[in-house]
Amino acid sequence: MVYRPMVSGLVLFLLPVLAVPASASLFPYRSETPVPYSPVSLTTGDLDRDGDIDLVVCSQPGRVTVLLNDGFGRFKPAPGSPITNIPYLISAAIGSFNPQQDQFPDLVVMSGLLELKTGWLLLGDGTGRFRLQTSFTVGNGNNAAAADFNDDGYDDVAFDSGQVFLGSGFALIRGTDLPARSPGSQVLARDFDGDGHPDVAFVHHVLLSIPGTGSFIEAPGSPLEFGNGTYTVAAADFDGDGDLDLAVADMLVIGGPHPVSGADVLLNQGGGRMVHAGFEPVRTPYSAGIATADFDGDGHDDLAVGTIAEGNEISLLLGDGAGAFNQIDETLRVAGAGPSSIVAANLDRDGKPDLATIDPWSDAVDVFLHAAPPPIVEVSIDVLPGSDDNVIRLGSQGNLPVAILSTENFDATTVDPASVRLAGAPARVDPKGDPACQPEDVNRDHRVDLLCKVDKTALQLHAGDTVAVLTATTFGGTALQGQDTVRVLEGQAPHLPSTTLWPVGVSPVP
Repeated sequence: MVYRPMVSGLVLFLLPVLAVPASASLFPYRSETPVPYSPVSLTTGDLDRDGDIDLVVCSQPGRVTVLLNDGFGRFKPAPGSPITNIPYLISAAIGSFNPQQDQFPDLVVMSGLLELKTGWLLLGDGTGRFRLQTSFTVGNGNNAAAADFNDDGYDDVAFDSGQVFLGSGFALIRGTDLPARSPGSQVLARDFDGDGHPDVAFVHHVLLSIPGTGSFIEAPGSPLEFGNGTYTVAAADFDGDGDLDLAVADMLVIGGPHPVSGADVLLNQGGGRMVHAGFEPVRTPYSAGIATADFDGDGHDDLAVGTIAEGNEISLLLGDGAGAFNQIDETLRVAGAGPSSIVAANLDRDGKPDLATIDPWSDAVDVFLHAAPPPIVEVSIDVLPGSDDNVIRLGSQGNLPVAILSTENFDATTVDPASVRLAGAPARVDPKGDPACQPEDVNRDHRVDLLCKVDKTALQLHAGDTVAVLTATTFGGTALQGQDTVRVLEGQAPHLPSTTLWPVGVSPVP
């Protein structure tokens, strides 16, 4: 049951609206991706720059696992994952902290116990690998959000402990503290007052940035009043007025003048001033994670709210575009427990938002898609046809030939050359923009294969790698995958070292 607000003068009446059944399942396909040790948080971003949304999973006692998306909502660990030796991991934020050197996504992860936490800056190489750059001491906080708060071109980080660290290329330097803090709360960096600059929202506070300074003031109407167990928050324009509103989930149904029994919505009155919408969309206790997107494609933002008791499931609430919601009958069951960290993103290239959540009891990430991904057809490939040891030297220029082989049951000429990727490297293109692929009987078996030339400088390989994986699709949309053994040797060009994290000699930033 949900409640819609009816306002008469200054009197608010709550009229019950029964849950409406979904005409068809919004998320009929569920899959699990194993992750090491109990996952505690989930973050999304395109970490290998292939246009697909990847996942960052923080697990206890100390693992950061980067899961790369194959474009169809299937995930596998990136090279170098999991990253180890960061104890008591809590959460991660994605940003660009050294854009003058590269445009690759970087990470800030939080770790620690009790009131003294540590932030770790990890720089990415654009392939899903990350290396430790530095660490710094943070107060009593668990979460962070990254954005360029002082307009200098470097992303900065705001922590729920109330601290702001400013990006400076290869370090994060302590800046001006926030005027308020919400330890344990999720942090959002979004533009809540419509001035084009990122602000910060916790569960209990909206803080507006002072452009170009890295400083903040509290928005009108803050602090926000919720129950004592509220700690997750999502932002979207729920009432269609062009301003970002807030939705929160509450684990405990106690405290505050507006007790939350699962979730509550605040509508932005302009300038970041949030006012309770006056209804309780979910009446299930112990709600934890929350995410928002337009799940049913009607142009209105909806909610997904996780429950860590009474079923361990995700409830779906469809927005009406005016700030109210209808809870539908469909719920998404998590195999183990704990959908306390939920993300919504288009994970399978179909233009529709999907859902992913952690499952600590099963040591997995659960993914819910609008449709099942196409099956992967295994194909035979030959890297460096005619070579026995397939040596690839890093930093070398030119083309690397790779053949997709036809068999009795597979015609390689049905492969779309524009889709070919060998270790992340696409086929080169000619002056007309056509991929450098041609039909040729490479292995002299009287079947026509597809021989492509990929750009060596774009290969996402590291010294010591022994396998190169090729992905592609046919003109009909069938997903293909093949692999061949290689010998990757160090070259002259610099590359990032191993991602094993040994924080020896790393000094906290004052």
